[in-house]
Amino acid sequence: MTSQITDPTTDQDDREPRLSDQLPAFEALSELTRMIGHLPAPYVVVHASRPSIGLQLNSPSNLEAWRTALQIPTDSVTVKSSVAAGLVWLQTSTVVRGVQVNLTGHGVALDPAIAEASPAASLLPTGANLLSVSKVEHGLVVAYEADGDLPYGVDAFRPATEHDTDPKTGDALAPGSMVLVDGAGGMLRYDIPRLIQTAAGYLAQVAAGGAA
Repeated sequence: MTSQITDPTTDQDDREPRLSDQLPAFEALSELTRMIGHLPAPYVVVHASRPSIGLQLNSPSNLEAWRTALQIPTDSVTVKSSVAAGLVWLQTSTVVRGVQVNLTGHGVALDPAIAEASPAASLLPTGANLLSVSKVEHGLVVAYEADGDLPYGVDAFRPATEHDTDPKTGDALAPGSMVLVDGAGGMLRYDIPRLIQTAAGYLAQVAAGGAA
């Protein structure tokens, strides 16, 4: 009697996603480049878990150019916002070569009243404009726009503990204070969703005790 050896890598349900699994997405992206390569370049996200593409455009007008070229119905464009109705963007989708293509248009103006009313405004760098506030676990992820080499930034804050002190005075922080634990910047407005996702992941680690 002979035994049969099964290659565990052939189990499609258990193995890690492979680069080859994303081939349909790359082919769809190549088709888009061939069809409408003259359009404004997006920030491209190819998902590992499924063959789909995310195209993030830095203005509503750029999204409109893509929507028109791909003949996506106008009524399929929806307005989305972050948890605190801060960061606002446009969203739509289509299918290219059997692959889901999700398009987002950023740069939608934020109502100044929302920004001024948010408690997170006190956490911003001097002169920065608030773009969004998202609550993650017990912390906050704050996105903003400011002058500088990296005009768009996202900071992550956790609640202060009894052991936290003011770095300038050495005094204990007041109850309800927030402590900066992570921050990153980007050149373009459509960098913000990616930065928010990274900051939110870090805050989740902090809440689980896996980060400082």
